[in-house]
Amino acid sequence: MSAGSAVVTPQTFLSFDFSAKRVGVASGNSVTRSAAPLTTIRNEGDARFAAIGKLIGEWQPAALVVGIPFHPD
Repeated sequence: MSAGSAVVTPQTFLSFDFSAKRVGVASGNSVTRSAAPLTTIRNEGDARFAAIGKLIGEWQPAALVVGIPFHPD
């Protein structure tokens, strides 16, 4: 490695988009600077929090991104 080279450590991100019926989940990568849909979670009761916690435990993301929709649909 040359003196001016920087080591890039890949980071994974999980993104959550909450709506009235579902939570959309996507994974992102800092190296490719891209995201891909991962799954949807039904937005009912406390089970959604257990599902989100399970995803966080599996993916061990560097950060979480939470989006709020502008339109209810």
